[in-house]
Amino acid sequence: AYEENREIVEYIESNASDDIEDDITGDLMEYEDNTIPNYDDYKVDQSIPHTLYEDFEHKRPKGFKLLGNFVEANTWAIVLLETCEMLYNIDEKVFTNFVNDKNMNGKKRDYFSFTVNNIRKPKKLKSVDIYIETNLSANSIKQIIIKMLKKFQIRLHDYVVYYRADYTELNKK
Repeated sequence: AYEENREIVEYIESNASDDIEDDITGDLMEYEDNTIPNYDDYKVDQSIPHTLYEDFEHKRPKGFKLLGNFVEANTWAIVLLETCEMLYNIDEKVFTNFVNDKNMNGKKRDYFSFTVNNIRKPKKLKSVDIYIETNLSANSIKQIIIKMLKKFQIRLHDYVVYYRADYTELNKK
């Protein structure tokens, strides 16, 4: 055991920096690189429509347009909730059937429910006592919207999203 410990100590000593000040300066330089970004640099042209075929990761919504009607929404959860409201108003029966449709809910938890049970972050729709799961990624919300549009027989290109910011470059670092 003594021999093993001596080898470990020798390894540490041979790889340790002789100049502690250089180590501290290096650490400080790394810390300074973690400055708060200027989020205005990541704003995008809000008039450009984006389809449901795109990757929504690191994007922030401005709103969406469904069948020609624009709705402002600054989070993906609001995009989902407002889309649900619009679809419910188109056909209450089709939308209400989502609650019991296994294809419209997750494997481990519900996305649509009459109760808050089995939903991590439930939000109640204004129009009806149905709760929607909102603790979802942007791309998960996109997939749910695609499924809903298909159930309503609405073409995917009749739904577009407008971004207010794209943080993809910021998250590559």
